[in-house]
Amino acid sequence: MKKRSKALPTLSALVLGTGLIAALVWYYDVYVNWQPRVYPFVITALVIGVILLTLLVLWLRGEYKVLRLVWKSALSMAIFALVLSVPSYLINNVMKLGAKRAADVTILLAASQLAVLFFILLLALRKQTGRLAVSLTVIGLALIWPLSFIVKAQTCTCADDPYSAVPPVHIESQVSQPGEAGSGIERWRMHQISFNSEANYADPFNDVILDITFTGPGGAEMVMPAFWDGGGTWRVRFAPVELGEWNYITSCSNTEDAGLHNQSGSFTCVPYTGELEIYRRGFLKTEPGVRYLMYADGTPFFYLGDTHWSMPKEPFDAMFKTVVDARAAQGFTVYQSEPLGHPVNHGPGYDLRDGLDESDLAAFADLDRRFDYIAEAGLAHANAQLFFAVELAEHVYEETYLRQLGRYWAARYGAYPVLWTTAQEADDDFYGVFTAEENPWKIVAEALAANDPYCHPLSAHQENTGHTSAGNSAFHKLEAHSWFAAQWSPALDSPPDFAVPKDYRQNGGGKPAVNYEGRYENLWTKNFGARAQGWLAFLNGMAGYGYGAIDIWLYESTYDADTTSRDGIDTITPEDKAAPWTESLYFETTEQLGYMRRFFEKIAWWELTPRFDCRRHWFVPWPRVNYSVASQGNESYVAYFYNRTKATGLLRGLDRQAGYQAEWFNPRSGETLPIGEARASLGIYRIPRKPDTNDWVLYVFKGDAQ
Repeated sequence: MKKRSKALPTLSALVLGTGLIAALVWYYDVYVNWQPRVYPFVITALVIGVILLTLLVLWLRGEYKVLRLVWKSALSMAIFALVLSVPSYLINNVMKLGAKRAADVTILLAASQLAVLFFILLLALRKQTGRLAVSLTVIGLALIWPLSFIVKAQTCTCADDPYSAVPPVHIESQVSQPGEAGSGIERWRMHQISFNSEANYADPFNDVILDITFTGPGGAEMVMPAFWDGGGTWRVRFAPVELGEWNYITSCSNTEDAGLHNQSGSFTCVPYTGELEIYRRGFLKTEPGVRYLMYADGTPFFYLGDTHWSMPKEPFDAMFKTVVDARAAQGFTVYQSEPLGHPVNHGPGYDLRDGLDESDLAAFADLDRRFDYIAEAGLAHANAQLFFAVELAEHVYEETYLRQLGRYWAARYGAYPVLWTTAQEADDDFYGVFTAEENPWKIVAEALAANDPYCHPLSAHQENTGHTSAGNSAFHKLEAHSWFAAQWSPALDSPPDFAVPKDYRQNGGGKPAVNYEGRYENLWTKNFGARAQGWLAFLNGMAGYGYGAIDIWLYESTYDADTTSRDGIDTITPEDKAAPWTESLYFETTEQLGYMRRFFEKIAWWELTPRFDCRRHWFVPWPRVNYSVASQGNESYVAYFYNRTKATGLLRGLDRQAGYQAEWFNPRSGETLPIGEARASLGIYRIPRKPDTNDWVLYVFKGDAQ
């Protein structure tokens, strides 16, 4: 009788155990989180290391028979990894399955693959460790199958999961049925009306066009498209813009459908009674030749945005609402979003490649509650449409269908306080993915504008300014285009490249430009850079700034997270980039941007003219001074100094006959330090040295001290 190795059970259990751990971790990350992150690869490396160490020990001890056995087990695990990855790739990247269907298939596939793994290991180990292998197989399957159902529940029904089957969202604004007068509807507040079809449609999204004409006081008409919301239900969302009586009547492409065609009703629009500026003053708009956004009543709008490219992925109760509430309290005025977060269709969980059907509506319902919550917080919502920009390069969307999708988005979200930003970095051509002339996102932009009776400000998120600015914008000449969503990261260790803001000033057709995307805090910059970008935007003629913070700009992202970055001043390490959203939500920069907003709103910021590098008439810097300067003629001057010395320069063009006062503003604390009388000899004011070597703002104005 052969002597059995004492090391065999221990070594076999070690290999099986590490394999089981690796399989479970890989299974969870691929099939639950939908994208592999760093730790599955760490676990895999650990497993390989354990196996190699085991083989080495066996070889040194002369256990050649056991060595061959463990080697067979290792090969079987490698085969399993291949069997796992190939179907996963096919399901998520090749097969045209919706997100929910893909989840169901992959869950069953994963369980089957793990069962195959244990069976292969059982055969490899044969009789020598049969009992151990059988026991671990039973334990593994006992763990995997319940886990499958848990994962399925998380994927399909969890209310906090961004890809879940969300029930129809409860819209805060009043809802009525056709014919109901209802109580008064507040001005500028979204009002929803539902209609039920009396006919059956094989493809409701494409088979029916339903428009509702709203007629207000004085006979002014607004035509709002309705959207299909499952079954035989169509809804229209409308925000009345004038006080008084409103009537509406429906017009359906199928005039025989009495449930949708020629339905009528009325309601009364009453004054808004709350405190939110967006409803007190009305939705945002632009006007030709005016370089800032404004409310409907003409009041200038101070654009201070917060970035959320994976908005649908943020857990609704645990994170999303907390962030919205905090940003509103911190003084932000805009929520910048894109509907990213899921590898299927690069969108929020729906799959629109094969049409829009019932399986896609849960993801839209989830977006509904997010749009509604943002509006209830009083934030304007600068939103990109549908999915990630590259989707229109990877899959063919016929123009008619693409226009229908644009119409659907406008119908569903056009009655909220929004700005349209079309798609991420779609202007000019998504870095060569499209052509500027035949960019398909222009179709989406045109469809939005054609179905938006409010004429919400429309732009396209631009590539970085090294590629695209106003002068070569692919969207600039579209009739619907009304502002620029720039991507500018100005230098922090030298004066900014004034050619960039000059281009928007000279070639932008008088449209507002917003620095929509710069360096994100704790990813590519730190507190100083994130703060400075705001001041540099407003003092160089831009009408807004979009801030972004780690783990909020793109939730749970690993993008560029394992590298060390420099912005010219600060170093951002992987440890800095590991800060969770619960920390970055309260970075001191967010409070300091509030100081900036209050400073500008005191001085009629919209009347400032950027002076760029005009030394002859406005400002002469001392050597190695980093600055930006703007003024209201020679009535007042604002200069931002961010060099790491106390040096400043000379202001020019002051009124020799007038008296001026000067003061320092601390952008880090919000405090003001009076300087006193600014004596302008021959129209020139020699600016005193900064109080210290940090960044400071100089304010010089005519008249007595404020």
